[in-house]
Amino acid sequence: MVAELGLLILFLVLPIFISKKFFVKHHGDLLPSPLALPIIGHFHLLSPHIHRSFHDLSLRFGPIFTLRLGSVPCIVVTSPELTKEFLKTHELSFINRSKTTVVEKMTYNASFAFAPYGNYWKFTRKLITNELLVRSCRDSQLFHLRLLRDSFRFNSLTSLTYNRTRPSPPSSRFSSSIVSGLSQGNGEYFTGIGIGVGSPPKYLYMVLDTGSDVVWLQCAPCKRCYSQTDPVFDPRKSSSFSSLPCSSPLCRHLDSPGYSSKSKTCLYQVSYGDGSFTFDDFSTETLTFRRSKIPKVALGCGHDNEGLFVSAVDEAC
Repeated sequence: MVAELGLLILFLVLPIFISKKFFVKHHGDLLPSPLALPIIGHFHLLSPHIHRSFHDLSLRFGPIFTLRLGSVPCIVVTSPELTKEFLKTHELSFINRSKTTVVEKMTYNASFAFAPYGNYWKFTRKLITNELLVRSCRDSQLFHLRLLRDSFRFNSLTSLTYNRTRPSPPSSRFSSSIVSGLSQGNGEYFTGIGIGVGSPPKYLYMVLDTGSDVVWLQCAPCKRCYSQTDPVFDPRKSSSFSSLPCSSPLCRHLDSPGYSSKSKTCLYQVSYGDGSFTFDDFSTETLTFRRSKIPKVALGCGHDNEGLFVSAVDEAC
């Protein structure tokens, strides 16, 4: 009887000492956290209505705190502002998710939500966006909206270059001939005389693509670049090249803006349906159309460009 009572006391008291010794909240942690129990961590603080539990904990520990679910550490974010920082502003830093055996078995190892960031994830995201979300509009309506968008872009750019002292219409100076891309190895259409990029301008052939929102080109030094006819543009040799900070309105208008923790600048990414993609610095640069110079044009400077770009040139909207 005495031995059984001693074991019972030991069973009740020992976890308290273990908890105080090993699982007390450390003051050096960057994020606040409630007191955890051995083995189960913070599972005892979660009710069947888990969103209410998170809300109650946020009232005590703030809009961001850490929990330990068993042996797995987790970060809980409860405010819209911080959620936007995680899921949009710094998306590339938090885009990977833990992949478990349960997920692999239930999804036959083909889950989009838990797929690691890479070519497969980019291709699937592009496919879902185009086929499930965009298709909710009728094709004719979407085509009409794109025509209006392109018309607005043209009128805005030509108004910047039009000089009222000259009798010639703006379109005669703000223009470029168009040539077939068969000689370059693909079926795209290119600007015939090239567009001058930078200061002094380096004239490059550009693909005419009204389906993309980002004007981009390959930039040196290349991490991964495909073969192209023109020399790769080097922004270090242009006096008008300028990287955009993450706080820039142009950066926030990107579909999936990224953030470089090293340079504190904005990153862009463009993915295509065949799995090809371009990624790196989002910047502004001067473009030259014949004799007309357009300063501070938003431009993607791609140091990492992979996929099925066959003898391609650079991309223009």
